[in-house]
Amino acid sequence: MDLDRCLGCGVCISNCPTESISLFKKTTEVRPSQPREDLYEIIMAEPPVPKFIVSKCLTVTIFFLFIVILAFSCAPKRQVIDAQLEGERFGYLQDGKTNRPEIIDRWGNPHHSYENGRIIIYSWFDEESGDYVAYDIVLICNENDILERHSVVRVR
Repeated sequence: MDLDRCLGCGVCISNCPTESISLFKKTTEVRPSQPREDLYEIIMAEPPVPKFIVSKCLTVTIFFLFIVILAFSCAPKRQVIDAQLEGERFGYLQDGKTNRPEIIDRWGNPHHSYENGRIIIYSWFDEESGDYVAYDIVLICNENDILERHSVVRVR
């Protein structure tokens, strides 16, 4: 409780979670030396933020940015696949024509779905030169479930 901001209104009593605050009527009434409007401005003014809080916020922000950068640097690299490979496997997909129910009927439920199913992702592995290679196809549909665009990416 900040006694410099106290008006004796009693609001703090009803808001105290431990019920440890109470008010008693004084024998003599004391009037504030400042006009009511000035007191209101003082009470409503934002208290200055202590330096240790600013320092702590800055430290937390820098730590968070470090974690984000570290996470992205460790994330699998994705490479967009050439149009020939995409055409061989996904030639039936036509932006602006193919709809989402057709895709789901053909491939089943997507491995990942975002924005209420507007963005769907399927993943699979192929064997290339004896190694298994991971791929994703990202399909973006509009609000009418029509495919807007798609791309195949190789996950490294």
